[in-house]
Amino acid sequence: MARKIRFRKKRLYNLKIFVVMSLFFLIVISGLVAVDIAKSYVLYGQPRLEMLQIQEVEKDIYQVSLFNNTFDLNLKYLRRDMGKIKGFFE
Repeated sequence: MARKIRFRKKRLYNLKIFVVMSLFFLIVISGLVAVDIAKSYVLYGQPRLEMLQIQEVEKDIYQVSLFNNTFDLNLKYLRRDMGKIKGFFE
């Protein structure tokens, strides 16, 4: 088997693996979202996504809840650093 053909087959095989894995994760995530929305519709009477929630606590502080694990995201420092970077390039 020629070298060119062997590497072409390997590239196609890697592409197929990537497509299959992407479809698998897409199906799993869409199934989780569908179940979460259906569950909240049955329990609360309104469909809403509960496995990922983002709430603003203060001006630059957001509370992110992923599968009932919460953490705070402080954007004050990120905005300050972005301002410094913009000032550097102006």
